[in-house]
Amino acid sequence: MSGNFLLCDAHLVDFDSPCVERGDLRVRDGVIVERGQELQAGDEEVIDVGGDVVLPGLVNAHMHLYSALAVGMPVPVVSSFEEALERIWWRLDSAMSLEDVRTSAQVGLMGALRAGCTTVIDHHASPNAISGSLDAIAEEAGDLGIRTCLAYELTDRNGPDGFQAGLVENADAISRYRGGFCRALLGLHAGFTLSDASLQKAAEIEGPVHIHVAESVGDVEAAQRHGDVGPVSRLERLGLLREDSLLAHGVHLSDEEVARAKAAGAWLIHNPDSNRNNRVGYAQPGRFGDRALLGTDGLGSDIFSAAKSAFFAAREHVHDVDLLGLIVSNHRLASRLLGVQMGQLREGYVADFVRLRMSGSTPLRSDNVFGHLFFGFSAVHVEDVWVAGRARLRDRKITGVDARWIQGRARRSSQLLWEKYLQQE
Repeated sequence: MSGNFLLCDAHLVDFDSPCVERGDLRVRDGVIVERGQELQAGDEEVIDVGGDVVLPGLVNAHMHLYSALAVGMPVPVVSSFEEALERIWWRLDSAMSLEDVRTSAQVGLMGALRAGCTTVIDHHASPNAISGSLDAIAEEAGDLGIRTCLAYELTDRNGPDGFQAGLVENADAISRYRGGFCRALLGLHAGFTLSDASLQKAAEIEGPVHIHVAESVGDVEAAQRHGDVGPVSRLERLGLLREDSLLAHGVHLSDEEVARAKAAGAWLIHNPDSNRNNRVGYAQPGRFGDRALLGTDGLGSDIFSAAKSAFFAAREHVHDVDLLGLIVSNHRLASRLLGVQMGQLREGYVADFVRLRMSGSTPLRSDNVFGHLFFGFSAVHVEDVWVAGRARLRDRKITGVDARWIQGRARRSSQLLWEKYLQQE
């Protein structure tokens, strides 16, 4: 059930047309029903935040929750992105059991809540535990009360049986998870691991696609071998360039291919930390315009940190990009996929919001939100998180589950997972 309460005396921050206003919010059945100053309490809980900052819950537009158990994992020295896939990530996902899928989802989603993230768009792979994997993630997200969009990555690298199992997993999830708190999308790994025949089979499933596109030059070259200009043109030819599809990375897309994706109503996801880590290049996300999104690509769950990385990468490359617009577009896309209004602290919007300690030593105003977001706010300031009016983090503690027990089990599970991963070398 959703909570009913009056949130009092907050610095209310909206990123869409940046605005800071001191005021109160009244929440009924998971939705903001009134905003104003010195609102009168009825028969409801009153939460006085004493002038702390309250802002809309953040959205991570591209995540790999299965990577949550990889922190500290022994990895080989690799010389290319393709080698990193083959010797690290494809070995890790192959080692995962269904229980590992659950545990990694718990750990990754708890990290998201602690960083003020209330919606996660995940892209999953566990080739030896495909059936039921999206249900497992959805169930753990439900227990934690966080919104998710899920997809299982289709690929030919695990043979025809693996491809078919992934196809069924996607189709079944899409039929069940249709919005509100959870939505399933059609997941594709990347074009260079999929034949035209496999993509044609995938195209029989309706709905938006979530896929890695032009993360490396190899993806562009693979599309050209099929007679296409690039990976976006290949998706278009095969009926997979669809409205509200998510194209992750786009580092090596030509301007023509970017324009083609935008014209089709697709979104392009900038993942600055992952791009740096994999040394694949700079995406020039300013080209993506108002179809640009921001993700972490499995390198943690912290969108505050990703936003800072996007800022500094743009400075390094002397590139213009609407950085606040990335946050706003994440909300717009999540609203469309889940069928709810999110991203503003206004009447009619879902009560997904975050309380930050007002610990800064300078004024917070409508005209300096950008400066506070990129040089002040961070995940360490997150105190409380509400999703649909329910407190999911209070005083930096996860509610509703035993977080310490989960983390203890995760440490044991990750050790066993690493042993299986190392046996594949």
